[in-house]
Amino acid sequence: MAIILCKLALRALRWWQAGENNAGMNIGRVIRGLRVERGLKLEPLANDLDLATSTLSRIESGRHNPSLENLERIARALGVRVSDIFREAEQAEGGQAVNEPASEYEAQSVQLRKLFHALSEQNRSMAIDLLKTLLRGQKQSGA
Repeated sequence: MAIILCKLALRALRWWQAGENNAGMNIGRVIRGLRVERGLKLEPLANDLDLATSTLSRIESGRHNPSLENLERIARALGVRVSDIFREAEQAEGGQAVNEPASEYEAQSVQLRKLFHALSEQNRSMAIDLLKTLLRGQKQSGA
């Protein structure tokens, strides 16, 4: 547990040292992607967090770094850990955040995750079995 906390602290320190123009580790893009993936609107989420809508918008656009307290509250509201946000931001260095749909394929992936998340455990298992069957059929037909 101590190692995880140290890694998180190092990520946070590097993020804060990079300052407001942090192009390499865009926390805001990750937050926006997670919000969009969950079908949440900016204003209601900001209200739930007791933040001004403009503040959350500036965080998402990378024009404002949230305090660690606000980052924890945002992460909790999105159902993730702060470390998950940092990890995804690090993975997105030099590219687009995984959760931000930019192509039809990515938009379909987001939609699929949202639908899958809404299923019961039993229906998730059935959906996985159905996808495996479709994939086997695709491989057999050479498509």
